[in-house]
Parts: sequence; C-alpha cells; structure tokens
Amino acid sequence: MVYKKYIRRNGKVYGPYIYHSKRVNGKVVSEYIGTSNEESSSSKGSKIIFIIMGFLVLLVAFSLVSYYRSSGDSHVVINLDSSYVSGESLKGALHLDLNEGELIPASSRIIFENNGETKEYNLSDLISLDKTEGDFYLKGSSIKGSGEGYGLIGTAEVHPDVFFKFKIYSKAETGSSGESSSEGSFNISSGEENSSNEEKEEVLEESNGVTQDTLGEGDVVTESSESTEGSPTDEGASTVSEEKITSPLTGEASLDFEKEVQGDVSYNKPFEYNLAEGETIEIVEDSVRTETADLGEDILNVEVSDNKVIITTNYSEQKKGFGEEYLGDKTQSMLINLGDLNLNFSEGDLKISVVYDGKELISVKTLLKNKENQSVSEEGKLDVPVENKTIQSSNLSVENKEIFKSAYENVSLTEQEISILKENFPDEKIIQTAKRYKSWIVVRFELGDYFLEQSYSSSLGEEELQKEIERDKTIWIKDIANQIMEKDSSFIEIPELSEEYNISNSS
Repeated sequence: MVYKKYIRRNGKVYGPYIYHSKRVNGKVVSEYIGTSNEESSSSKGSKIIFIIMGFLVLLVAFSLVSYYRSSGDSHVVINLDSSYVSGESLKGALHLDLNEGELIPASSRIIFENNGETKEYNLSDLISLDKTEGDFYLKGSSIKGSGEGYGLIGTAEVHPDVFFKFKIYSKAETGSSGESSSEGSFNISSGEENSSNEEKEEVLEESNGVTQDTLGEGDVVTESSESTEGSPTDEGASTVSEEKITSPLTGEASLDFEKEVQGDVSYNKPFEYNLAEGETIEIVEDSVRTETADLGEDILNVEVSDNKVIITTNYSEQKKGFGEEYLGDKTQSMLINLGDLNLNFSEGDLKISVVYDGKELISVKTLLKNKENQSVSEEGKLDVPVENKTIQSSNLSVENKEIFKSAYENVSLTEQEISILKENFPDEKIIQTAKRYKSWIVVRFELGDYFLEQSYSSSLGEEELQKEIERDKTIWIKDIANQIMEKDSSFIEIPELSEEYNISNSS
C-alpha cells in the first residue's frame, strides 16, 4: 500500500513524502520512496480537466437515473392477453411478471370484478411454480411480512465484520549479563505531547483518503478516531504477557512480547490502534474470521506508520434473499390460463386485482365490448409508470418454432379488411412463435408492431389445437384491420353534391 505523509513545521507544510507499506516475513514494513513536491502545470491542468469531466459525467448520470426512475420505476407487471366474445367464456392468459428479488405471497387472492359480479381465486391454486420462503417485497408496494411466496431469489453484496487478533512486540537491548530491558512504554492517555521536543512538528499522513495528524516524534492524534493511545476501541480486549524474547548475544536488539489485542474491521470501517515508541505488531495466525467463516489474513490491509496501526479490508460476501437490495435484472413470469377458469362476463369494465391481507398489490383494468371478434390486450401496473417493453421469462422451457405465413392465407377476412391490411402491411408476414410452458402451449402472433399471446392446454389434440390457433389468429387480424379503419375514419367532401344557395331560391 502506498501512502503520503506531510509535515507541518512552524506553520509551513512540507511534502508529500511517499512511503510504501509491505509485508516481509510476516511483518509489515514501511519503505520510504521519495518526495513529489514538484508537480508540473500540465499535470495540474490534467487534474482540473478530470475533475470537470467527472462532474459532468455525474451530472449526466443523475439526469438519466432521474429519467428512468420517473419513466419505469416499477418492476412487477400484470398483463392480460385475451379475446372476448359475448356469451362465451374468456380465453387467453394472465401474466404476472416479477423481477429478481421480488416475492409475492402465495396466499394472495386474484379477484375478477365485472358489473358488480366478483369472482375470487387463491393465487396458489392457479400457479404451478414451486414456492419459496422469504420476506415479501414488491417494488413500489408497502407490503410487509414473510412466509411462503412466489419469486426469483436475488443476490446482494454485503460487508460483514471481520474479527482478528494481533500481538504487540517492543524493542529491547540485552546487557552483558543477558538480561533484557524494554525501551518502549505503553501510554494509556491520548494526545500527550512529548515535553522533551524542542521543536514541534505536525505530521499529516495521507492514505486511502484518510488524513492523520501526528504531534512530536511519536505521539499520534487522529481526529476521526475515538480510540485512546494504547487501546483500539471500547470493544477491543487485550491480554498482557510477561514473556520476553531476547537475543543471547550481548548488545543486540530483540523483541519482547507485550500483549495480544483483538479487534474487528469491515468495509469503510477501519480499525486504528496507537502504539508506543518502538512497538510493532504481528497478526495472530488463524485468528481472522467472520461470525460464520474462517478467513486468511491476506484479506486484511495492515499499515503501520508513526506509531499508528491502521487495518482495513475490502472483504465482501454474496447474500441471497428478497428485498430492495436484492433487486436484479432477471424476470420470472407466472402464467394463469383464463380458459380453465370458465369466466363468463358481460359487456363493461373488467378489473383483475391481486390482493394480500386486504390490500391491493397490483391490478389491470380493461373494457369488454359486446362485439364479436373483439380482442383486448391491456397492461396493469403499480402506481408508478412502467416502461413499455416486452418482458422475457427466465423460467420457460422453450421449443421455438417460427412459422412465416402470408397475412392473408387461410383467414376469413372481408375484402375491405384485406385491402386495409395490404395497404398498411405491404411486405409484412405473420410471425407465429410457439413455446411449451409446463402443461401449456403459449403461441405468440406478431404483425408489424402488433402482437398477441395466447395459451392453450397441451392436452388438446393436434386438430383441435390448430383450430383454436386459427380462430384466435383470425379474431386478432380482423381486430387490427378494424382498429386501423377506425383511426382512418374521417369526413370526405363530395364536390358534386356541394352547392351554394340563396335564401330566396331555396324553396
């Protein structure tokens, strides 16, 4: 780790002095590299340019985030793709799409409301997906609680506390008799100033965006640290040992073991400890761990400078669950076949709601018109807008078949409808895609920007299935033609029948 040190002497700042901290034989050693006082004007100019560019990038990013939050902040979507014919049961499919990290209660109710008539179903009776346990969460909803539900579990990065121990050693000189004496002393109070210093120096140390002030030659004061000299934190525990490691050779320096200290650190929460003059530390082997796992000491970044120990870590873990922090881009789609429910509705508004604990989570509303071959396709959402996009299902077992047919073959259309379609889709073909989903066959029709998705029971015979598909396709194409004709309807003047009359000649 590279860090910079500044010295303030008599009101003037000198530096930076660059140091490199590295581990040698299990111990952390700080190596002086040099100074970097002279900074060219071009370098300063580059820094200014980078700062301005960074500011602009942040400004643009903020604008984009604000835009997308206002235009597509909701994740849960309910889609109704259905065909309605008066007097017949409603056909088609209801799709409930959840994003990764969202969990909807399995005990939710699906409610159909039409002209005062209400039909309710348990969500768990209509969904064949496996249930999972977790905290309920739908973005944009105030749902609370936990239990069984449907959803795609998400992943989040967490930074747990990392616990460790280290030993403190002090330098000692051995005399001719072989006895050792410790030159280092352990001070309990913080901020004490060395009275023997004739000239005061304030050392500013810069590492990873943290600046420390050091007074005198050995006493360290850190504004952001709550620890006192000689103690890491209130939680930190230490044990003192009388054991001393001395050299048998007279006059050679040795290290005396003084105490063992334990502490904890996490991402953006460094551990700091003040040492006495001449003291050094060593991480205790096999002492690094979280509450659930043992770790190696290589996940710790240890820096010792000016009698201060600073320990940091970037350690993180992947945690799975449901909630805002677990939201992802994957999508899970739940399909409900409306044909199996035998729903007979009359002309008017149809509202489909998903309700839990008496509160509406999401709903879709459409209008059923008393008109043969009327097709409806609506999208419902939470209170915030939903970006208009096709949602891909992450759990479909897909057998794709793309069948390109002329839009006008084997379809019962009037001459006027065919003319309208040829005029608006001169080179277009119907794209028919079939997907198998558990016991259902989901067929999607596409023509230009129009599409329809219908679901059919896989128990249908081939002939009956083809008949149903052709019928729904006919209804859909006729509906497209009728929609275009309604848009194009306008008054056209007939010149030969247009005249001007005087009032006297009108009789």
